[in-house]
Amino acid sequence: MPTLELVKPALEFLSEYKAALERGWSADNVRGDVAPREELQKIASDPAAFVAALDDPQAKGGPIKLPDGSTVPRLPGFRRWMWVALAAWNVGAAASCARPYRLCGGAVETRARLCQARPGAHADRSPPRGLTFVYVTARPDNVASHTVIRANGGRLVERFHEPAAYGGHESLRFRIDLKVEATLITLRSAQRDDFAFCRRVKHDTMHWIVEQLFGWDEKVQAERFASQWRLDETRIIAYAGDEVGWLQTKAAEDALFLAGIYLDTPFHGRGIGTQVMQIVIDEARRDGKAVTLGVVKINPARRLYERLGFRTTGEDEYKFYMRREADAMP
Repeated sequence: MPTLELVKPALEFLSEYKAALERGWSADNVRGDVAPREELQKIASDPAAFVAALDDPQAKGGPIKLPDGSTVPRLPGFRRWMWVALAAWNVGAAASCARPYRLCGGAVETRARLCQARPGAHADRSPPRGLTFVYVTARPDNVASHTVIRANGGRLVERFHEPAAYGGHESLRFRIDLKVEATLITLRSAQRDDFAFCRRVKHDTMHWIVEQLFGWDEKVQAERFASQWRLDETRIIAYAGDEVGWLQTKAAEDALFLAGIYLDTPFHGRGIGTQVMQIVIDEARRDGKAVTLGVVKINPARRLYERLGFRTTGEDEYKFYMRREADAMP
């Protein structure tokens, strides 16, 4: 799939944006054909000023016109354009991907597929501006947007009705955390009906590693998982009430053995794994025990373990074996 690029609006992209507006597309799906006409007039009057106004983090622009004709003060915000091959989408500062448009006669891919080409592309740009989370809204029947939002770690936090100026329709508000709050992470003992969840998450996480080393055989991997998964050793990882992964530990005489820790793909790279590892380390330290584990040599998780104070104690053809003493300093 072509690489998806998030770009700041610029004159070099404006001709394609203008062509899309002329075909009737608009990022504003409430005001009908009024919005694209207004933007075309602004482009014709002063292209540079139009592009510059799309990035306004200090809210220096004029008031915002609502669908009923009333105006409200502008809030700080910015737009970014999403480009892939001959396609582009428009996004706002705290919004998911907007409706796609055509460029050079080529149709854009479906919304879910395009956004998932680079999950969290828009959210990736938010933390430098001091944001710890973003809210994304979508109508209840917009299943494609729900899929994209949840795939990027979004969780439903509210059902509400839009302001009357926007029609008063029911809408959903999702929250995507950009900075993990450790207090929202909880562990619970696994139950038998967690088996399928645990297997899916492990297979999704480890598929590329197994495929690269041995080749993936679904039957073999299913049988292996069934023989290795232990109910009494497994805990489910939840973040803000949502199940996001699991871990399996086994107590030994002088150490706590971490048999595995697996996070669902949308929650990778958010700091949850680091926080869960710290929980495991603290549990072992309270008992005066070290923590031991094995990590496949091509698994980038090894770098996390090293940052947390683990040291390599041995290896075989495929794995490094690591240990962190109870009094180790990261």
